[in-house]
Amino acid sequence: MLEPFQLLGAGHVGAIIVLAGIAVMLIQSCRRDPSSAQAKSGLTLLAFFCLAAYPINQAAWISMHGAYQLDAIVPFHLCDLAAFFCGFALITRQPLLCELSYFWGLAGTLQALLTPNLTFDFPNPTFIAFFIQHGAIVITALVLPLGLGWRGMMALYQGVHW
Repeated sequence: MLEPFQLLGAGHVGAIIVLAGIAVMLIQSCRRDPSSAQAKSGLTLLAFFCLAAYPINQAAWISMHGAYQLDAIVPFHLCDLAAFFCGFALITRQPLLCELSYFWGLAGTLQALLTPNLTFDFPNPTFIAFFIQHGAIVITALVLPLGLGWRGMMALYQGVHW
């Protein structure tokens, strides 16, 4: 029997703790040496999860519901788009992609992690897919400035006094 999702229950808090641990380890690895094999493999895996988040969600949806609905087929949700942007930001390091990843990740997706709209708790496939997708976005938003030293568009204005 699948348990209903409980806000700040054991599954929810456990998922947040695991994601926070992954974020800390990846940030520390990148800060020590971003060109090390450990940092590169962590960033590659993170980029993979960002880019694969949508198909993972589709597989979880099919396994639970069996049929498609329009809002589940087309990536209309901001987090679906943010996952793509985060994956490409990690690969290309383009300033606009990094900006969008940072702001969408911390302003929008972090709220989704703290207050998810889920039906079932762990180990439901939709629960796992939700936390993979949203966790990868938030971790990317933290790794870009804290681990890789990206400073954003405000760095352009550093010598300007208003």
